[in-house]
Amino acid sequence: MDTPKLFHFTMSHYNEKVRWALDFKDIAHVRRTLVPVFHIPIMYGMTRQTQVPVLELNGKRIIGSDQIIDALEQYTPTPPLYPDDRASRQHALDLAAFFDKQIGPHVRRICYHLLLPHTNYMVKLYSQDQHSLVRIPVWLSFPLMRPLVEKAYRVDETGFGKSQQKLVMALDRLEQEIQPSGYLVGEDFTVADLTAAALLSPLTMPSELDYPFPEGLPEIYDEFCEALAKRVGFQWGLEIYRKHRIRP
Repeated sequence: MDTPKLFHFTMSHYNEKVRWALDFKDIAHVRRTLVPVFHIPIMYGMTRQTQVPVLELNGKRIIGSDQIIDALEQYTPTPPLYPDDRASRQHALDLAAFFDKQIGPHVRRICYHLLLPHTNYMVKLYSQDQHSLVRIPVWLSFPLMRPLVEKAYRVDETGFGKSQQKLVMALDRLEQEIQPSGYLVGEDFTVADLTAAALLSPLTMPSELDYPFPEGLPEIYDEFCEALAKRVGFQWGLEIYRKHRIRP
């Protein structure tokens, strides 16, 4: 049986969801790190689409973090990310879907809004886990890449304001869902906890991340994160990482 192979971006929180699930289940795998925008011909040639993460598993190419986690749950059921109880399982999946839509895209837009003006930092971020020579073509092409990213994710002042509001609302919901156990569903860590904590990770920046953001973050980014740091949901995300970001 071939070793599972993950095609991913280092800085993507959706990709972090999958890396965490693979490590939590102690699934040996290999990773191929791609450079945003430069990944397009590679992914399109493989899958006729451009989304990552993509996991090669049992001869199939599985696209998207939700689909990959579902496949991993079947591939290696223990330790589980889905509760046994049907109602609890549905609640966990519903919460994960909510965070995918109400945290994921808005954290991404916030990050891009704060970081895209800083070319040198973005070049380091995009070429992370790559040979140092990769930085040269990324740096040369970044003036062309920036408007593509801005258009793809609607990175502008209006979008930034909307995403801040959405993030606050999502944190409100997250904090309401935290149970006395410290988890979102029942007494155990589930896909809901993993999803929420992973999607917040570009802002919480837990030390357990495989690929921490490069040093030298712009001051405006640090200030934005610090303004959220007192939120219960922010600190909850850090605690979930401390307890459960298990590596093989």
